[in-house]
Amino acid sequence: LSASLHSLFNASLSGIIELEIDSVIKAWLITLFGLAWALAWPLYQQLKTDVFPASSTGVAIDSERRARRSLALGAATLVLVAAFLYPRIDNATSGFILLGLLLFAAAWTLPLILAGSLRLITLFLPAHSLFGRWLLSDGWSQMPALRTAMMALLLAMTANLGVGTLIDSFRGAFIGWLEIRQSADIYIRGTNIDSQQLLNSEDSSDWLADSHLRIGVTSRWRDRPTLIRGADTRAPDSLSFPLAQWLGDSSADALAMWRTQPGSILANEQTHYLAGLMLGENVQLETDDGLRDYRVVGFFYDYGNPYFQFYLPFDEVAKRWKYAYSRGLALWLKPPSSDVNNPIQRAEKEIRKSGAQVGDWIRQAEIRQLSVKIFDRTFAITSAMNGLTLIVAGIALLASLLAILQERLPQFALWRALGVRYDEQILVMACPLFIFVSVAWLLAIPLGALLSWILIHKLNIVSFGWSMPMRWQMAPAWELGMLVIAVVIFTLLLTVIQLRRRLPEALARLGTAT
Repeated sequence: LSASLHSLFNASLSGIIELEIDSVIKAWLITLFGLAWALAWPLYQQLKTDVFPASSTGVAIDSERRARRSLALGAATLVLVAAFLYPRIDNATSGFILLGLLLFAAAWTLPLILAGSLRLITLFLPAHSLFGRWLLSDGWSQMPALRTAMMALLLAMTANLGVGTLIDSFRGAFIGWLEIRQSADIYIRGTNIDSQQLLNSEDSSDWLADSHLRIGVTSRWRDRPTLIRGADTRAPDSLSFPLAQWLGDSSADALAMWRTQPGSILANEQTHYLAGLMLGENVQLETDDGLRDYRVVGFFYDYGNPYFQFYLPFDEVAKRWKYAYSRGLALWLKPPSSDVNNPIQRAEKEIRKSGAQVGDWIRQAEIRQLSVKIFDRTFAITSAMNGLTLIVAGIALLASLLAILQERLPQFALWRALGVRYDEQILVMACPLFIFVSVAWLLAIPLGALLSWILIHKLNIVSFGWSMPMRWQMAPAWELGMLVIAVVIFTLLLTVIQLRRRLPEALARLGTAT
């Protein structure tokens, strides 16, 4: 959290954790509510059953079947509510409500899918495979205890994949944006430099490949701070300006219109999503000569900018705004040659001759590396939260396995007395568990993709006013699957240790009862 706040807002967070009394009370009330629900619901389920059932196993199976049906109906209701809410999302709160509805709907549908997976696998088992059928049939006995743990695991994996895809998409888009917007080798931001002397010197052709002198003004548009920039339309970064939407058949056509057609303007996505500006629409800007109309030919990506921003050709801004100020000078250097062995050092020498002081210029490669490091630090808290959700799911899984062990310990003792080996008992416990975990992992993949799609194309837009391409990869899903298997093996190992420790006592009680 400290790293994230420092990178986002340059704020320092003390290492001392302070708890306020109202936060403690709220957390305690939430915990009490969850505890009361966890205690009351099983008691309610018990009150609904017969006092002296003819077959406890049959009653348990019927009760579990009714529970699956009820959860599935509840999930269908949540999906209908989410479908009604989706086209009405206009703020972050409604977006997160939609995510909650979809995630709980998926979790409540999971028991029905797990039951279906057991039936499907049974169909493909050979009729003579008695041990295999025993393994699957025991899954029906384990399902009531593992149901909640599988739901928690599904939610944890979905959140991990969804948020991970969001961050990977943002990172890829941000780095690609930096490579274009900061493609120059050196960026000069000092105000005392004589740019004309630097660019037009006799020996500049030995080391200088290209340049981009920017100017700009600060204004207001639709009662919001607005940045108006004048760009050199022939500069390398202007030729490949990253557009999200454009007029014409391609972004190159839109950039050509911006360069050649008078009155054309580029606007950032924030003007489109937050102010409702559309492609081809005219936008009125306050100039020194009064209001002037410009036609929007494209919307460009502008990550993290809280302001509206417009790009016009350099000459247009210089003509319409007399007090436009310098926004820096970008320099592209030639590769090393026999005449200039080190273009960077040669350029810095010439920059100092033009009146710049140390600190007035920066090397863009260093800035790009620093930007990526800051990005990774910004989302440091996300990795911690993903790990925490998996830990909570692992604890829920361990509690479920220990509950199964406590409930069925006499049965395990009887199996042992009948000659069932330890490894066979472990296999009976582990086989349904790995089936359930695999099904939950498979379901988490499309759910994670859906979660990231909503986060990127809905919540991010209504919250910040800019979009980005979604980058989906299977590698994180495979890595998550390996991590989940490790967690399952660890919890299963702890359960096996408890089984071996308590089984002799259960066998002794079995002998005494006999």
